Amino acid sequence: VTLHSLQAHVNGTMSTLLSKLRTLTRERDDLASVVRGLRSRVAELTEGLSGRLAAVRRLEEAAAGADAERERGERERSALVRDNDELRDRLRRERDALRSLDDEAAALGRAADVADRDADVESD
Repeated sequence: VTLHSLQAHVNGTMSTLLSKLRTLTRERDDLASVVRGLRSRVAELTEGLSGRLAAVRRLEEAAAGADAERERGERERSALVRDNDELRDRLRRERDALRSLDDEAAALGRAADVADRDADVESD
């Protein structure tokens, strides 16, 4: 092996190693670019997800408010139905009392008519 052939072999090996180093450097740079792109996309997705989560929370709050409003409406409706039933019962009792008073008044009117006739008969 001559010095010249050894030097040619070393130069060839160095050239090959430098070429592989350039290739690896390009691949590393390409991978770094892909990683940056992926990180950017993850950041975008995370931001979008945060917005959607906030929207879901607002919808949940609105749904809870609507449920509370519906329950309040149902309670108010139940109270109104109860009040209406009580008023109908009171009205029925008042009508019954009026009928009773009307019956008493009619009985008193008949008794007064009888008393008037009796007074007329006695005066004759």
